Amino acid sequence: MIKDLSGLQNLTGLRKTTDMNLSHVITSQFQHPRGFLGNLAGIIMAWENRERKVSGIGVK
Repeated sequence: MIKDLSGLQNLTGLRKTTDMNLSHVITSQFQHPRGFLGNLAGIIMAWENRERKVSGIGVK
């Protein structure tokens, strides 16, 4: 999962702030495993929102 996220970050270069925030969230959650499990739904929702925005620009 993380490899896919990193690949999309590098490929698109779009929504850079969102990407950096999402990356920071994922990194910090993995440093705190219980927090990661507790916030997995939030990470998924954030990623889906980002996907919608990028798809709207025409990049997949």
